[in-house]
Amino acid sequence: MIFNFLMTCFLLCPAANTATAGAAQDWFSSRALNGHKLEALPDGDSLTAARLALIEQAQHSIYISAFTYKTDPTAQDFTARLCAKARAGVDVRLLLDGRGSKDFLKKQAKALTACGAHVLDYEPLDWGLFYFRESMHEKLMIVDGQHIITGGSGYAHYYAVASLQTQKWHDLDIKLSGPSACWYHYRFIRNWRKTVGMELPFERKIHTGPAGAKVLEHRYGLETFTGCHATSYGTARVYPVQANPVFDSGSWLLNTHIDAIKASRTSITLYSPYLTPDKRLVNALLDARKRGVEVTIMTNSKKTNDEPKIAIGMLYKAGRLLKAGVKVMIWNRPGMLHRKGGVYDGRWAFFGSDNLDRGAHVYNSENLAFTDDTDFVKAMTAMMASDLEDCVPLTPELIGKEKGVLSFWRKHYIQAIMKYL
Repeated sequence: MIFNFLMTCFLLCPAANTATAGAAQDWFSSRALNGHKLEALPDGDSLTAARLALIEQAQHSIYISAFTYKTDPTAQDFTARLCAKARAGVDVRLLLDGRGSKDFLKKQAKALTACGAHVLDYEPLDWGLFYFRESMHEKLMIVDGQHIITGGSGYAHYYAVASLQTQKWHDLDIKLSGPSACWYHYRFIRNWRKTVGMELPFERKIHTGPAGAKVLEHRYGLETFTGCHATSYGTARVYPVQANPVFDSGSWLLNTHIDAIKASRTSITLYSPYLTPDKRLVNALLDARKRGVEVTIMTNSKKTNDEPKIAIGMLYKAGRLLKAGVKVMIWNRPGMLHRKGGVYDGRWAFFGSDNLDRGAHVYNSENLAFTDDTDFVKAMTAMMASDLEDCVPLTPELIGKEKGVLSFWRKHYIQAIMKYL
């Protein structure tokens, strides 16, 4: 009990960025937790089966944080199953982005709360114009504080059918069992409380007195969270990361990537669906190239990107990388390459919600996990090698061709908004 409490208190605070070269070599071991089992879920079938199994076995809690929760039949099936669990006494909570899950929050959330679940709208714009860019971009299902599923997928039909065969969506999620799940469990509670804390000043103006307090407790459930205990399920070491720029100071996600880049000596291979990285990440990758590290990044073309304007903006970001010898590889199959993750130096793999773009590292609430488990790193390396076979190189000539079709004003518009992407 004391161990769990101390572990939680220690890990709820972001680790300092290890800036020195010597410390960089130990950036992972000094932060990792032991006792995990990791399972890759490389397509919609395996993801859906794993999610449904965890919902079915849940005994105490199901906590979900997500950007996308749609209203289609796939999402409705999840809602029905979550409703049944809430009616059975399981603490079911959904922390959803107000823009990415707008339709669900408006049309179907009340049906889930009627079952006894709690649904919270993460809408920082309501807290002030300063927060207009912030989003809840996490992809977490946390069950009983023992298991999580995280990766690139939300709750919608196109995630459920994702595969190379359907040629619509190509994603990757991971099931993790072990102590880090309990850590994410408490981070979820912390984010829930802080989000409610931003809403309460407005709510208390409407709901006052003892009766109002009961209404707010029914709505937010601040006194009914469940706990968890760190439990070992395997031998893999994991360093969990979760950062929310509204609630956390510093740049935890970005600094962790920079630590891994500094420690890399031979190779770095990354997924970045929307290649609009923060300049600090670009500079770290350029420094790695100066050390002779081979850097490869997989991303989308304008044709495969679900946000074509961002794909055009990527051309302006990619130039510096190409000049330094970074290999930028363009997805050359039908459908969106939506995978997030990568391998540093053949030693550390990471996975989670991070698109490796400026949005993830400056504006969004995101989650990641790093591991040095040999089997998982090999499996991740093999998946990425397979995906690279379905990519073509981005070249200066291709960049010039794409830029050439843009009007003068469109070029300047894209350059102007790039600092916000």
